[in-house]
Amino acid sequence: NNTVPPRCRLQSNKPSQRSLTTTNRQVYPDLPVQSPQFSEKKPNKLVKAIYPYTAAHRDELDLKEGDCILLMECRQDKWYKGELNGKVGLFPGTFVTDA
Repeated sequence: NNTVPPRCRLQSNKPSQRSLTTTNRQVYPDLPVQSPQFSEKKPNKLVKAIYPYTAAHRDELDLKEGDCILLMECRQDKWYKGELNGKVGLFPGTFVTDA
């Protein structure tokens, strides 16, 4: 069954290059839009880096194995917000454990 869901559209730049494109908002208009919100606040909890991490963006923290980070918030996408050496930033939650 090759039924195309409603609200999908066929786009084409050239007749030989057609592709089916849609967005979640087009297919599921009543679903709330979800952004990487902070889901859980854990003030004053320390976590310890178990792996080094080099920040890829200005809003991220560099971690060295053994660093203790003050955990501020946990996001649903497994990135955490914390403070290390006076700098606040994001870091991967899978790189730390409870201190």
